[in-house]
Amino acid sequence: AAISPHQSPAAGTGRTIGIRPENAVISKPEAAVHWGDNFLDGTVEGVFMKGASHTVLFRPAGSSRVIEVEVADCSFKKFNPVKGMKITILLRAEHFFLLED
Repeated sequence: AAISPHQSPAAGTGRTIGIRPENAVISKPEAAVHWGDNFLDGTVEGVFMKGASHTVLFRPAGSSRVIEVEVADCSFKKFNPVKGMKITILLRAEHFFLLED
């Protein structure tokens, strides 16, 4: 369940965020930057084809953690990511939603 915009998490506490697949975009590093844009550079660790969206196992640069990024088919086909490929994920702040733990 999403958290009410009137609730404010305590500083320093971990939170789980979500983003719809059509809003997680594989981007060119030189893409135009807008306020609230978040770019994650990293490496593709695996890909699972699912039809309208695809799961990309992604290891952000400088991290040992692998995260699952659900990417829309149109973005996926534009870059055709494969294991070992360096990519940039664009996540716009206005597309995040906060989930209760």
